[in-house]
Amino acid sequence: GRAGTDGNFWGRIPTAGGRGENGGGIKVVNDGEIVTHGDGAAGIVATSRGGTGGEGGEGSTWRYGRAGGEGGSGGDVIISGDGSIHTYGENATGVIALSEGGVGGLGGEGVGFTGGALGGGGGDAGTVLITGNMDITTEGQASHGIWARSVGGSGGQGGSDGWAGTGGAGGGGSAADGSLVTILTGGEITTLNHFSHGIFAQSIGGFGGTGGQAVSIFAGFGGDGGSAGSGGEVNISNLETGNIATGGDFSHGILAQSIGGGGGDGGAGVAMGVGVGGAGGAGGHGGAVNVTNEGTITTDGAWSRGIYAQSIGGGGGDGGMSAGIVGIGGSGSGGGDAGSVYVG
Repeated sequence: GRAGTDGNFWGRIPTAGGRGENGGGIKVVNDGEIVTHGDGAAGIVATSRGGTGGEGGEGSTWRYGRAGGEGGSGGDVIISGDGSIHTYGENATGVIALSEGGVGGLGGEGVGFTGGALGGGGGDAGTVLITGNMDITTEGQASHGIWARSVGGSGGQGGSDGWAGTGGAGGGGSAADGSLVTILTGGEITTLNHFSHGIFAQSIGGFGGTGGQAVSIFAGFGGDGGSAGSGGEVNISNLETGNIATGGDFSHGILAQSIGGGGGDGGAGVAMGVGVGGAGGAGGHGGAVNVTNEGTITTDGAWSRGIYAQSIGGGGGDGGMSAGIVGIGGSGSGGGDAGSVYVG
């Protein structure tokens, strides 16, 4: 957080932002019966999120801003059992499981002749594991049978430069990767309405932080964008006893995705003299996606695939704009690669 003034010639003494708290691990076992009737009333909701990193302290006349704190880590989420779940409302998914890293804190701003600080890095995501032979039925729209996601924390924005332009703006924080998502099911999963997948599983990398901007008198150097996180591995197995059926439109039997995050944009560099934009951050990679079906998958609606598996690389960040007597725009960055996809 921000620090107070120490009362001497040097002015404020800024401190770095604190790290976000970690989310705890979660374990849920369902061997009974769960029934919900309202909209938004999921059968099981298990989420673990890391806290947001603290904002870095603002600089003073002679002291640079301080870095933003790192985001906290998401805990592991484990759900198992052989019970049943039946939901009747809209947006009422049978099982929701999420682990998400916290966002990095903002970098502290520069003041006068001092520069801005680096944004905090995103927190790590935990793993998500769902096993068992639960029978799940959903009747409302946008009500998946199982929704599982692991998301890396995004990086914090870099701090802006002071007005003199001698210190430079801070770069955006780096993002964290999504983690492993695994689903092994041998039960009956039935969704009856539109936009309701049987199993929807994702691992997603966080987005890189945006570079700080520099709007200065003499020279303005924008901060570079932070690099993105990569998607983690996604493994789904519909076992021999498993039966997945969807009745609505846009309702896939299994939708499995690993997605790289987008790189952070470079900050603007604007000055009366020389302005230089920051470079964009690199996009994250898509991870491996593996789907195995030993049971039965049936879809009845339009645009409803039995198995839809994707690995997608994230886009690179844009270079920052520039303006001045001499203006040099920042370079854009490359996107991430896609990973392997196996369906069998």
